[in-house]
Amino acid sequence: MDKFLTKTSTHVNVGVESPTSNKRACVEFNPENLISDPGRREQIEECNVNIRDQVRRAYLTKGPCQPLNYEFPKTQYGIERKSFQKSWVKEFDRLEYSIKYDRAYCLWCYLFKPNRAYNSGRDVFSATGFNNWKRALEVFRDHIGSFGSSHNEATRRCQAFKNQKQSVSHILSCTWT
Repeated sequence: MDKFLTKTSTHVNVGVESPTSNKRACVEFNPENLISDPGRREQIEECNVNIRDQVRRAYLTKGPCQPLNYEFPKTQYGIERKSFQKSWVKEFDRLEYSIKYDRAYCLWCYLFKPNRAYNSGRDVFSATGFNNWKRALEVFRDHIGSFGSSHNEATRRCQAFKNQKQSVSHILSCTWT
């Protein structure tokens, strides 16, 4: 995360003691320094809260990391050798792939996953990555799950984030100002 954060100092009142006069670093976001490989990213909740929405917006604009011209390494499963398949991103359009770790991730779950208590600690598609290519299609479909799944909750949060200007609170705030 430090690669796309720039710390700048703020003015401190000299000679005035108050709990709020502590030195604080302002954080500036540089979208040019986004880390594409999902396996190398810090978790979104570790990002400074003041720029978290800017980071989300930048990743949504950039889209999922799908290196489709890459020769995916094969993993041995008994007598079979399996690998990540390019065709999977057609069915699962928010699926991402980490070249460094040979693992699959979900962009929307990375950006908008529900809190950990609700998610029961299942961070496979947002943090640790998935690489059991033999069972991939089954697991990807299970990941999406039913209406109440954590993936679908992340999808709803993503859609709400993208449609903030259409939200009731935004419309009311514009009406009353």
